[in-house]
Amino acid sequence: MSLTGLLLFGFLITHLLGNMLLFVSRDAFNIYGFKLTENKAILYFLEAGLVILFSIHIISAIRLTWQNRKARPDRYAVKATLGKSSFASSNMGISGSLVFIFLIIHLKTFKYGDSAYYYLSPYGMVRDLYTTVADTFKNFWAWQGIPFYSVFYIVAIILLGFHLRHGLQSLAKSLGFYHGVYTKWVDRVALVLSVFISVGFISMPVYFGFFG
Repeated sequence: MSLTGLLLFGFLITHLLGNMLLFVSRDAFNIYGFKLTENKAILYFLEAGLVILFSIHIISAIRLTWQNRKARPDRYAVKATLGKSSFASSNMGISGSLVFIFLIIHLKTFKYGDSAYYYLSPYGMVRDLYTTVADTFKNFWAWQGIPFYSVFYIVAIILLGFHLRHGLQSLAKSLGFYHGVYTKWVDRVALVLSVFISVGFISMPVYFGFFG
């Protein structure tokens, strides 16, 4: 589970850096999208790999939760805990499930959503993903001038941030770094990385949904 979490974390970083091209220009982001989907064989291979990673991660999480409940069948007994139990650690299953639901909606909206095409030399006809993203954050699920999809996106990313922070701490524990002098530094690094990713993704709905 830790290994799949680490690989998915790497995917998030890469995905975030690519999405930052939204703040460069329309053409820059659309060229990025075009290059990403140009080679169908590589694209399908990477997508299949991501599906496998997500599946293993989810199955491992369910299995771990089941094993923990089986080890402590009496949920109402007074339980002694070592250290502090954070919101993230107590609700990893809930946050993970909500993030998964968000991922499905996200894919349906952007990857498989409708987009216009326009000619961009020397690439030919490219999908106008930039306009799709900007219009979705501004107008999708909008009511009384409030872009509710952007609000939903922000809440989902905040949950993802909590999930990531605890996941990175758990990864450090499994690698043997979460003890002694390393504990404080692991907590700081996990916080900084989770905040960096969360703020990066949240900047998009904030800019396009509320100011764009």
